[in-house]
Amino acid sequence: MTHLPDSKREAPRRTERTGGAFRSYSEAERARMRGILQDMGTRTSSAGAAPGGPSPDGPARPRRGLRRIGWAALAGAAVAGVWAFAPSPDRIVATAETRLAALTGPAEPPADPAHAQLADPGATSRDAAAPPPPAATPTPTLEASGKVVARREATLSSDLTGRLAELLVSEGDRIEAGDPVARLDAEAAEAQLAIASANVAAAEQERAVVAAELAAMEDDLARTRTLTERGVSSKQALSELQGQHAVLEARAASNDSQIDVQRRQLEAMRQDLDNTLIRAPFDGVITEITANVGEIVSPVSSGGYTQSGIATVVDPGSIVGEVDVNEQFLSKVRPGQPVEMTVPAWPDRTFSGSVDLITPVVDDSTAAVEVTVVFDDVPASVYPGMRLDVAFLSGPEES
Repeated sequence: MTHLPDSKREAPRRTERTGGAFRSYSEAERARMRGILQDMGTRTSSAGAAPGGPSPDGPARPRRGLRRIGWAALAGAAVAGVWAFAPSPDRIVATAETRLAALTGPAEPPADPAHAQLADPGATSRDAAAPPPPAATPTPTLEASGKVVARREATLSSDLTGRLAELLVSEGDRIEAGDPVARLDAEAAEAQLAIASANVAAAEQERAVVAAELAAMEDDLARTRTLTERGVSSKQALSELQGQHAVLEARAASNDSQIDVQRRQLEAMRQDLDNTLIRAPFDGVITEITANVGEIVSPVSSGGYTQSGIATVVDPGSIVGEVDVNEQFLSKVRPGQPVEMTVPAWPDRTFSGSVDLITPVVDDSTAAVEVTVVFDDVPASVYPGMRLDVAFLSGPEES
């Protein structure tokens, strides 16, 4: 095909289909197309003529030129048809931009969530399924060492001085509050109880005698008063009877007081007899037995002949940690602060807890403050007396 000059390379406008019909080209476009076809025919005719003069065929040359012009016209019509149905340059550019945007994606995410969901239907579900960012891990701000102690620990002893007759528990036994632990020889307490009971009975009998005498005296006093009013008996006899009646009343009151005292003594003897059985004050574990059967035990040790303690009971659920923190680091510790604890017996285990108490006293010799930490879940494998390493963690406001 013959190349067009630069001035005539303007892309032709094609007709657009609207409602099944084609839009007509303007008169200027038709004129330009006719000019192009005419120019193409002229160029084809001149190209078909042999250079250097007329053809030896003579009369046949014009017909050959006409045929060539016809073929050129048909070729021009075909080109015009192709231009008529070819897409416009604007449509080609728009199509290229659309395909480029589909391959590379939008430069910025759409502001409207509905448009974003239409562009990527799986974006919402992926965002919902995305895990939340991990929380900041608390970091240790201070470390200290101490020991494990039990808040509820007691050494059991007797309220009486007596011989230990029986041990009812062994070390390691779990007991509940009120369970018997040991028993003292109760013969002396039983004898004292019997004596107190007898004293109460004697006092009550004495009170009965006085009551009978007082009743008889009241009868004599009433009769003498009547005779004195009639003049048969003297006033002196009446006065003597009234004095004897007052004495009997005083004896009756004294007997009542004596009976009350004897009854209190009887109750004390019963309590002493009950105290010969040593009981657990709370739930716990027997950790140590310090007395043997046959030894004399008493509330307070008086030397080598008596023993004050019988057994030690500890409540495992009351264990806490006590550590010393130097006063210059006290600003890094606060009540409720989370901590992590380890013990040498279980170096691969970490126990979580928190600060429970900061004792408001500084030790003069160590310049330290005692800090009590508690376990979130009291471990069964940590015992009182173990060494404890505590790491004080930074809280959310400190991290």
